[in-house]
Amino acid sequence: MLTGMMCVRCGSICSRICSRPRNELSSQELQPAGAGVTAAAGAGHRDTAMIEKLTLADLCATRPPVCCPPEQLLSAALSVMADARVSSIVVVQDERPVGIFTERDALALIVRDRYVPDTPLRDLMSPDPLTATAETSFVDGYARMAGRGFRHLVVVDADGRLQGLVSETDFARALGAEELLTPRRVADLMTRNPVSLPPTATVAEAMACMAEGHFSSVIIVEDARPVGILSERDAIRLVGNARDLRQVAVATEMSCPVHSIAPDAPAYDAGPRMLELNVRHLAVVADDGRLVGILGRHELLKDVQDVHVRLLQRVVEQQGNALQQQRLAGIVFENTSEGIMVTDADNRILTVNAAFTTITGYQANEVIGQNPRLLASGRQDAGFYHALWDRLQRTDNWSGEVWNRRKDGAVYPQWLNINLVRDSANRVVQHVAIFNDRSAARRSSEEIAYLRSHDPLTGLLNLTRLRERLAEALEQASVEQRRLAILVVNLDPFRDLVASHGPLAADEALKVIATRLAGLAGPADILARMTGDGFVIARPLETKRDPAVQAVQGAQGLQELVSQPLEIPELDGLSLSASLGIALYPEDGATVNTLLRNAESALKQAKQAGSSVIGSYRPELTQAARRRVQLETELRRALAGGDLRLLYQPIVAADSGALVAAEALIRWQHPVDGMVSPRDFIEAVERSDLVHSVGRWVIERAAEQALRWQRVAPVRVSVNVAAQQIIAGTLVRDLTEVLQRTGLDPALLGIEVLERTMLHDPAQALAELEKVRALGVYIALDDFGSGYSSLNHLKHLRVNALKIDRAFIRYLTTDATDEAIVTSTIGMAHHLGLQVVAEGVETEAQLAYLTTAGCDLVQGYLIGRPAEADALKLR
Repeated sequence: MLTGMMCVRCGSICSRICSRPRNELSSQELQPAGAGVTAAAGAGHRDTAMIEKLTLADLCATRPPVCCPPEQLLSAALSVMADARVSSIVVVQDERPVGIFTERDALALIVRDRYVPDTPLRDLMSPDPLTATAETSFVDGYARMAGRGFRHLVVVDADGRLQGLVSETDFARALGAEELLTPRRVADLMTRNPVSLPPTATVAEAMACMAEGHFSSVIIVEDARPVGILSERDAIRLVGNARDLRQVAVATEMSCPVHSIAPDAPAYDAGPRMLELNVRHLAVVADDGRLVGILGRHELLKDVQDVHVRLLQRVVEQQGNALQQQRLAGIVFENTSEGIMVTDADNRILTVNAAFTTITGYQANEVIGQNPRLLASGRQDAGFYHALWDRLQRTDNWSGEVWNRRKDGAVYPQWLNINLVRDSANRVVQHVAIFNDRSAARRSSEEIAYLRSHDPLTGLLNLTRLRERLAEALEQASVEQRRLAILVVNLDPFRDLVASHGPLAADEALKVIATRLAGLAGPADILARMTGDGFVIARPLETKRDPAVQAVQGAQGLQELVSQPLEIPELDGLSLSASLGIALYPEDGATVNTLLRNAESALKQAKQAGSSVIGSYRPELTQAARRRVQLETELRRALAGGDLRLLYQPIVAADSGALVAAEALIRWQHPVDGMVSPRDFIEAVERSDLVHSVGRWVIERAAEQALRWQRVAPVRVSVNVAAQQIIAGTLVRDLTEVLQRTGLDPALLGIEVLERTMLHDPAQALAELEKVRALGVYIALDDFGSGYSSLNHLKHLRVNALKIDRAFIRYLTTDATDEAIVTSTIGMAHHLGLQVVAEGVETEAQLAYLTTAGCDLVQGYLIGRPAEADALKLR
């Protein structure tokens, strides 16, 4: 019987929980005392009589449990678990167990970013632990624990006070389970298709796989061969290192080399090997070195039914005690989740358990007295069953996969173990078949594959799959010479949400945010969840737009999406906010690791600046991009609110000074900054989709003004158009609609096209401008002489006029080269039947020279500055 228990607070064996305040304890005082293994529960084979005499009191005498009060802080508890190398802590209040906290509980907290060191265990423990009294027999205790699928059993006295703790390992040592597994092979018990990760994966990814998939370890594999292992206990040890486990590769923290065993080795060799090596897992490796499975202490004992059947056989042989046989058989039947079918020597069914009915659909009264062949699916032929019976008669045991049929006709796979029970005369008296439904195991294989690439909480890609997809995207972007934006999203007040509303509500919030992000992501976007409250989006960028602007706009859209109220009952409309870090490919890196690292670095800088902040790996780009985004936003408001206006600059005949036309020039009447020059906003218009809406607005206002002037004196109004309007075809559409709506004479509406427009897509531009000419709209080639291929395009582009760039007019009367260019341009244009407009005329000398050279029209400050329409003198 246990004489004391190990206290987390004082680290000693005591009969009552220590009352010293936890903040008075030193790190040495938090170390648990060790204890040896007593002879009452030592390892090695025991005969049935000894096993039958064992009680839980004998087992928990191995060493006292580590225990603590409910107010014990998580950080101290994890420290003790790591130092003492124990898998659980019993939470005790008034000497009675009120909960248990295990390695798996801790791992789930860490992976889901719920690790708050000063959280008391009362908020994290599993309440109402599985208990049994110290007088409970070994067989009854193990059946109770295994039947519930638990790995720990808390031992109490008759009054419910804590006496000890037993685990699977304690049962294994007392049972001598390796002998009971004879003649089982390792392959019969191992976990097939174990979860594995490459050495480049992070510790955070490995912990996520273990926590979400309920695995106790992850095998690290390179070239299909195991090179290391990371267990739950390793993960708990790493938590206290104050490092970002998302940046720590498993290759640096895994245990290596991996101890292995062959799949054909006897199962009873595994237990002693684990004890000898002081490990809890063995990699199962084929002859060629490939990983084929993993075997743990848990797997050695999970086939509790087989162990119990062997116990039953020994009791029959050694004691012949019918009551004992009935009691043991009842324990097996009451606690197993696997189907059991017992037949007589002639293979007629004697009895089945409840799990048999659950799996097959047959009630006991429907099968008793029948031959088991009624379950056959027909998938195995006679040769298969002949080999099965031959091996069974020779070895008294057969195990393997069989396809059987349920009562409803459904065919399913099962793993079947058959044992012969013989009497003292070596005659077969019974066949005991134990089986489980492998449909779930097959689904589990699919789930494991899913967990390798997806986050189980949100369904988004995990970091492992993100890296693979991002590597593919970078390769494609390199070939196509495209840019990518990597955006790392972090929810700002998430820890407060966890603290105030609990982890379940926080999980629901994460799922809502993930759904929103998935809805916003485009078909080419890559969306993944990082550990905790982080997400990553990799997005291809348009080639013709500023990449930094696109990235910041995308980040702002994500912030707006995240900030919408959460429609979750527990959160009552609560809103979150997000900070983002941005890295651009190829400017900020050309590899996956570099880009993710730089994006996280940008995020870290953003969070240091406050909440809801967007940061770039190159901050100067973010600032410039934010200014451009802000400018676009204000321009949209100006367009909708009527803050844009047109001024008109007169164009007159050079020889007579008669008003012939006016150029419409856009201005922005800012409500705070006053009149804004076009040089401060036209670039922003042309680099965004505003170019089409603003362009249409200019055409509409200019046409309406020309229509008003038409009633007094016909004056052509010309508007400047951008290359985007021409290439996209919106120019022809807008001109057509406006002319039809207003009824304006097309000759009184003109467009001015920059020469460089031809450089984007010459064929498309020429085709669109030909459609404009067909409408009867006047076309002038603006800033002539400043481009690169004017003469070539003039052969094909039928415009009405050339506008000589002001750069050639400024020094016209003092620079012989400018004089020659202007004179030759006028002569060439007239030979082609085109008018010539000189812009930027500011002096009488310039006007006189142009008039003498034969220039048709002039425009500039000498003639008139841009002004309101009412200020122009029409006559």
